[in-house]
Amino acid sequence: MKNLIIKISSLLFSVLFLVSCSDFEDMNIDPKKPANVDPSYLFTYAEIELSDYLNSPGVGTNVGRLLSQQLSQVTYVTESRYLFDDRQLSDALWNNSYRDVLNNLKLAKEQLPNFDTNEDNIATKNAMITVLEVYTYQLMVDAFGNIPYGEALAGADIKSPAYDDAATIYSDLVARVNEAIEDLPRGTGFGSSDIIYDGSSADWIKFANALKIRLGMRLADVDASQAQSLVESAAENTFASNADNAVLNYPGGSYANPIYVNLVVSGRNDYVISETFVDIVNPLNDPRRAYFMEPAEETGDYAGLRYGLETGVGLGDVPNYSTIGSNILAETFRGVFMDYSEVASYLAEAAQRGWNVGGTAQEWYEESVTASITDWASTVDDGNDGVADAVAYLAQPEVAFATAEGGDAMNAIAKQRYISLFNRGMTAWYEWRRMDYPSLVPPVGMDASDIPTRLQYPVDERNVNNANRQDAASAIGGDELTTKVFWDVN
Repeated sequence: MKNLIIKISSLLFSVLFLVSCSDFEDMNIDPKKPANVDPSYLFTYAEIELSDYLNSPGVGTNVGRLLSQQLSQVTYVTESRYLFDDRQLSDALWNNSYRDVLNNLKLAKEQLPNFDTNEDNIATKNAMITVLEVYTYQLMVDAFGNIPYGEALAGADIKSPAYDDAATIYSDLVARVNEAIEDLPRGTGFGSSDIIYDGSSADWIKFANALKIRLGMRLADVDASQAQSLVESAAENTFASNADNAVLNYPGGSYANPIYVNLVVSGRNDYVISETFVDIVNPLNDPRRAYFMEPAEETGDYAGLRYGLETGVGLGDVPNYSTIGSNILAETFRGVFMDYSEVASYLAEAAQRGWNVGGTAQEWYEESVTASITDWASTVDDGNDGVADAVAYLAQPEVAFATAEGGDAMNAIAKQRYISLFNRGMTAWYEWRRMDYPSLVPPVGMDASDIPTRLQYPVDERNVNNANRQDAASAIGGDELTTKVFWDVN
């Protein structure tokens, strides 16, 4: 852990100058930058920046936990009521992805031949970079729809990059992840500079296949044949237990989980657990409640606040509601990119669709639920491994595969996936949009059609790339929060 802190300190010093730009033009490669920057530093930095965005609960940064109604705002309810313009929330995801992650990954690829002459090692490192690029571009497409891709980060000659069709981008992401899977075993990776898998090619192959499964499942309702092919080909060599999870373990101190930084160090008390979420887990006596949230101080019960109130309840009412679990607020709490529970849930859905994924829908459903419970149990050092809790939970008629959700297998899978994705707001929101289950609650005075199904393009794009932004908006049906991306057809 000490070595990790030293490494992060070094890389931040080395690449801080790379991330000071503020608009898309500045995100392009600057020929005045030093000729040689160690790609391992750039790779580590990109891993950190991607994880920090995914895990940040900061107001004005990441609203995934609100869009998926895991949390409710206490005092300031702007985001819960989908008033995003003043916060420039889209700019946060856009800038983090292009500037802090993708730009540094592109630089890392360019620098590889300057630091390693072995072609097989270069191929393996390039493949690891590609997996993170695919992950990030999928994150972007699923949020916005059409985005700059072919001309993104293309250099100073293209100051206003065109937007590419989202479905076409997906096709290229599939091709790129397949190529990465082929190249990952060829040589040596980034070693300890890789703070997700410590340079293990075998682990990156599993992660790449997990990502391939996710890509496939997002396509399930628009191209079932391709989706089936992708998922079936990846199912045999992907995550097989929680030991395979793609996580970043924050060391704490100066490099703490952003949840801790934003909610503990800052002293802010912005959120309590949403009534929407509590009303889903309470009737199931879900054992994960003990890890997700703290009981309400006043009653000792798990209680949520109505989502989307017109005015906040005030800090004085916080003791009446459950707050975020103390384990999640720890400075060393891990950041999750993908986990076994998510993958097993996709395979349960795939099996229910009749695809050959090495198990039945029930088997994968039970694997997913068990993996989630035991993984969350591991976040608290109380001697409980969660196994007995999982067995008892799955025995309940409200949870058992054959009887949950009135025997509707797809809804049962979707509900458990939604629960297991607690604290991973963006992924939970994406999957809710695709599965349309469980039901979310419109903010007060609104109806279900007002719940966002995408993010609007950033304010900065209106200023520096508006013609291309307008073309993209027309192509997807309007730059609105309620426009649907190409795979969201239900």
